Amino acid sequence: MTGAGSLISANHVYRVAKPDGLAIGHFNGGLFFNQLLGEPGIEFDARKFEFMGAAVTEDVAFAFTKASGITSIDKWMASKAPVKMGGTGPGAFALTM
Repeated sequence: MTGAGSLISANHVYRVAKPDGLAIGHFNGGLFFNQLLGEPGIEFDARKFEFMGAAVTEDVAFAFTKASGITSIDKWMASKAPVKMGGTGPGAFALTM
């Protein structure tokens, strides 16, 4: 079930699929974080899903320009002002080859 970075399938599994153990959903785990942030379009309660496992692991990387002044994790954590960062949109994911 395609659409909205897997939000459509997560909402479908929660609202429509019978909770009889025969429906399995595979969607972006970042959607659960979006629920915490109160993002629009979330129609599920992530606490009511049962976690079976992850098909793949995700590696997260952060990159800063020299102009940011962040040259180490220690400088990042000690920053007095929030460090502005970019990323993918809610529910989206990036594939690399």
